[in-house]
Amino acid sequence: TRAKLEIAAPNTPILLAALGPRMLRFAGERVEGTTLGQCGPRTIANYVLPHLDAGAEAAGRGRPRVMALVRICVTEDRSGAFAHAKVISARYQAFPSYARVLEKEGLADPADIHLIGSWQQVLDGLAAYAEAGVSDLRIEVSAHTEAAREATRMALAEYLSL
Repeated sequence: TRAKLEIAAPNTPILLAALGPRMLRFAGERVEGTTLGQCGPRTIANYVLPHLDAGAEAAGRGRPRVMALVRICVTEDRSGAFAHAKVISARYQAFPSYARVLEKEGLADPADIHLIGSWQQVLDGLAAYAEAGVSDLRIEVSAHTEAAREATRMALAEYLSL
């Protein structure tokens, strides 16, 4: 048999994972934007967006989307959560492209990119991403204990239900 399925829907946006200047310009020129991991607000505003915008401008396009992966943990045990963040960040440090963007962020430790603390501290950190020009957030609950994982999920669920 032959069948044809016709669904009226907008095109699926394509976001290119890019950290290098050429790839960021390419993402601005050719696709809807970029998706980033282990990249903080300062680096996004001062490094990622200028390259992305240059590509979009050269192609006569508007501002591209920027999706940032942000790891969060709501907890009073900052040292435990930070130790967990250090393990995750160490994996990224093994890749030169990630190490370079983490260096641009100017953090004392790459694990500082994780948003750890009270829900208000996490919200303030997320707001910094928005202020930097991030259009989309990809939030990952990254907790060191089941209690912290549950507290983070509950805070996020409550906030999103408002």
